[in-house]
Amino acid sequence: MKRIIRDKNTIDRFKQRLNEWIVTQSKGQHQGFSDDFIVTELAEYPCYRLSFTVDTETRKVISFQRPDAAIIKAPPTITDPQAINPWDVKKKTTGGSINYRTVIEIPESLKSTRCISCQGKGTVHCSNCLGQTTTYCPQCRGDGKITCPVCRGAKLSVCPECSGGYRICPTCEGKKRLPCVKCGQSGVEQCEKCSGKGQILSGLAVEIIYKPLDAKQEISNNDIPAKFNNQLLTFSKEWLTELSGDDEKATPESLAATHVPKEIIEIYRKMRQDMILPENYRIIGKRLLIEKKPFFCLSYSVRNNTNSIWLAHDAPSQYLYEHNPLLDLYEDVIHTCHQLISRHDIPSAITLLKSVEQVEAISEQISGVRRAIRRSMLVTYAQGAAISFILTSSFVLPLLYQYNAHSFNRTKLLAAALLLNLAGSLTATLALQISKQRLVVKRLHRIAAGFICGLLITGSVYAGFAIKRINPARTWDENAMRADYARHFPFGLRTLPNQQDIEFLEKLAATYAPTGINVEQLRKDAAWLKARKEESEKRIIQMEEIRKNIEEVNKGNIKKKTKPRRRRY
Repeated sequence: MKRIIRDKNTIDRFKQRLNEWIVTQSKGQHQGFSDDFIVTELAEYPCYRLSFTVDTETRKVISFQRPDAAIIKAPPTITDPQAINPWDVKKKTTGGSINYRTVIEIPESLKSTRCISCQGKGTVHCSNCLGQTTTYCPQCRGDGKITCPVCRGAKLSVCPECSGGYRICPTCEGKKRLPCVKCGQSGVEQCEKCSGKGQILSGLAVEIIYKPLDAKQEISNNDIPAKFNNQLLTFSKEWLTELSGDDEKATPESLAATHVPKEIIEIYRKMRQDMILPENYRIIGKRLLIEKKPFFCLSYSVRNNTNSIWLAHDAPSQYLYEHNPLLDLYEDVIHTCHQLISRHDIPSAITLLKSVEQVEAISEQISGVRRAIRRSMLVTYAQGAAISFILTSSFVLPLLYQYNAHSFNRTKLLAAALLLNLAGSLTATLALQISKQRLVVKRLHRIAAGFICGLLITGSVYAGFAIKRINPARTWDENAMRADYARHFPFGLRTLPNQQDIEFLEKLAATYAPTGINVEQLRKDAAWLKARKEESEKRIIQMEEIRKNIEEVNKGNIKKKTKPRRRRY
C-alpha cells in the first residue's frame, strides 16, 4: 500500500522538518541542507486499524423481591414466566458504547407479603442489648465495682482509696449497666430484610441488557521494510481517524473518498461476516471506525548522493535511514577536532566529538580522533610530570640528603626519594588533568599544580623522617609500657603473690621485648612473685598438716607424745 504525494506545500513542510532535525542532532553546528538538496519522491505508507461495533439488546424474564411499604390486596393475574413475551414490553432503547442494564417490572404479577423477620412491624429487637435498652458495663462487667488499684484487692492493709479491696466503677458509677449506644435506649432496630418497611414486594420483571460487541484488527503495511516497521510503530503512538460513523452510511463511494485501499475494505467486510452474535438478541446499531498511522518515505539527492528517510506523521525524536544524512555534514567536525588536538585544546575537542559520537557510519573516524586525544593527553601528562619532578627534586632532595646523611644509606635514600617524588608528581598531574576543573586547562597551570602536589607529598615524607629522628619509636613504646604497668599496679608492685599479676608481667615482657626495650626488670619481678607464691603454698600445706594432727589428737586417735620425766636422785 503506497500513495505518491505530489503536493508542493507538503513536500516543503517535510523538507523543513528534516532541516530542523539536522540542527537539533548537530547541536547547532549545521543549519540544514543548502539549495543542492533535491526531493525526488515523497510517498505515504499507511498502517490501518479497523474497529467494527455492533450494539445488541437481549431480554429475559426474571423473578425479583424487594422491600416496599405498599400493600397490594388483589391477587396477581400473571404467575407463569412463560406467559410473558419480553419483546412485547415497551421501553426506550438507549444503546451506547458501554454496557447498560435495566429492569422493567410487570404490574400484573406483583404481590406483597408481610415480612417474616419483623412480622410486619419493620423493627426487631436490638442485637446489642437484646431489647433491654441497656448493656452491661464493659469495665466492671455488671458488678458495679472494680478491683482497687492501690492494694490490688489484697485487703491486707488499710487502704484509704477503697472499702474492702474494691471501689465504685468510674464508668457506670456503680449502676452496673450502661445505655445501649446502638439502639439509643429504644431496644429495637430496623429490620434488615425489609429495610424497616414491613412488607416484601415480589413478582416478575423483564431484564434488558444493552451490550456492544467489538471486533478490532490492525493491518500492517507490507511495503515497509521489516527492519523499519516495528521502529516506526513506536515513533507514532496516536492513530488518526480516517472514517467514523454509522456502518450503514459506509458506502463504497464514501470509502473511496478517504483513500482507503480496496484490500482494507475487503478485510472489513470479511470481519463483519465472521462476527459471532449472542442468542435472543436484537441489533440496535452498527458503528465503523477506520484509523491509520501514516508513515512517509522521503527520497532525496544531495551532492550526487541519494538516500531515503522514513518518518512518522507526528514529529519524532529521530528518523530511520539507510545512509545518515548528517554524514557529509560531520566531515568538517572531524577535521575541526584534529585541529583542536594539534593545539592541545583537549576539552574543546572532547566536547565537539560528543555531538557526533552516536553516528555509527563514521565510527572509524571517531575512533581515530579518540586515539589522537589519548596520545595528546599522555604527552601532556609526561611533560607535566617531568617538569614537576625536576622542580621538586632540585628543591627537596638536597635537604633530605643533608639531613639524613648519617642515618641511612645514601644510595638507598636517593633512590627511594626519587621514586617517591616521581610517583607523587605523576599522580598529581594525572588527577588534576582528569578532573573537569578550569584551572588545569592550560599547560602552565598543569605544571604548577603538579609541582605543588609533588612538593607537598615529598615534604610530608621529609617531615616524617624528621619526626622519626627526634622521637624514635623506642621512646614511644617504652612510655606505652610504663603506662600499662602503672594502670595495673597503681600503688607499686604488690608483695602478696597473685597468679594474675605474674601472667600480666610475663605478657607485658613478651609484648615489648621485640621492640628492643629492656624488659629484664619485668621478668625479675615475675620470677620473684612466682617464688613468693611457691613458698606461700608450701607454708599453707604445712599448716594444713599441723591442723589435721591437732584434730586427730583431740579425737583420741593419736596419743599425745610427751617427754619422759626425769627421775630425781
